[in-house]
Amino acid sequence: MGGRDLHEPKYVPADARQQGHALHPHKPPASGGGDVEELLAAARDGLDARVLQYVERLSGASAVADPARSPLIAGKWRLLWSQQADDANPLQKALVGQVRNWQVIPGDGTLENRVELGPVTIRAMARCEPQSEERTGVVIERVLAVALGREWEISSVRRDDAGFVDWLYVNERVRVTRGNRGSLFVHVRDDE
Repeated sequence: MGGRDLHEPKYVPADARQQGHALHPHKPPASGGGDVEELLAAARDGLDARVLQYVERLSGASAVADPARSPLIAGKWRLLWSQQADDANPLQKALVGQVRNWQVIPGDGTLENRVELGPVTIRAMARCEPQSEERTGVVIERVLAVALGREWEISSVRRDDAGFVDWLYVNERVRVTRGNRGSLFVHVRDDE
């Protein structure tokens, strides 16, 4: 669904890169973390079927044994790709790939989802805590619209509904998660 960064290279299969693909000579051949690189390339190009193949291959192969409790998940993560569940928020579904979206996890039992809609930023603040090695429980407590230096509480958003995120794959720069409604997310670290 659109939204591909025009400065990102288009997807080229690993075997073409290994042969020194003429369109992308700057891309190294895939090795070791090749599945991660293929996942990122397919996500950038919006190749959903390929993303799903690599999500399946990477699931359960995280760089950490206990991702829900790992300090590795703390930081600012930019959403690169998502596949929204049928019953996901309609606005969330409509905006996939059309807006800038981050999840910030400070490591203090909270998280914040930020979505930039032009001059307006939507901020959803939540409590979070590990429920198992691979699952983090999430409860949204507050949702704000921020613009022109002011904040407005969005009262129509459901709160205190317990949800969760399953950590399918995590390393120091990429994470793949599945939400409690079945939506899939590929994030890349974006600490500034």
